[in-house]
Amino acid sequence: LPLIGNLHLLSSKPHLDLTRLGDIYGPIYTLNMGSQLAVVLNSYDIAKEALMKRGNAFAGRPHHFVGSKFSRDGKGVGFQNYTPTLRRQQKTI
Repeated sequence: LPLIGNLHLLSSKPHLDLTRLGDIYGPIYTLNMGSQLAVVLNSYDIAKEALMKRGNAFAGRPHHFVGSKFSRDGKGVGFQNYTPTLRRQQKTI
């Protein structure tokens, strides 16, 4: 399902659906959320390690078509990927 990816697996309570999928696939798995790949970390310890020890790997932002049109091709603070330029802009604001 290229347009919706795995979105059809989620109900109105996605946190419960993601927990159920974690019971099946383990504490780390990926889902295609529309055209974006999402990494699901279904354990406090794994999430803490990922964010504290490997935070830069998770600090980026996906390409956003509408955002790129309104923010000089994704260079605005709200849509820019995590870079030294973004850090300087955030400190300025």
